[in-house]
Amino acid sequence: MESTKLGILIDRVQFPNADAEYTPQQRRSLDVRLKAAEKTSLHGPFKDGEEIAAYLKTLKAQRDAKPKLAVRRT
Repeated sequence: MESTKLGILIDRVQFPNADAEYTPQQRRSLDVRLKAAEKTSLHGPFKDGEEIAAYLKTLKAQRDAKPKLAVRRT
């Protein structure tokens, strides 16, 4: 671990990885799902906070536009 002007630098080589926890078939399945997620609008990276705020505003507008289900009370 080294200290820099921006803070602490963490050597991630020492962290364990999950490669041994998945079978090759499970890994392929995860890789396919992650690749598909990268193609959606839900995947970053965003350039700045304004871009994130605009995205969240769009999501809220879409959610608010959906009809709400009535709650039935007995």
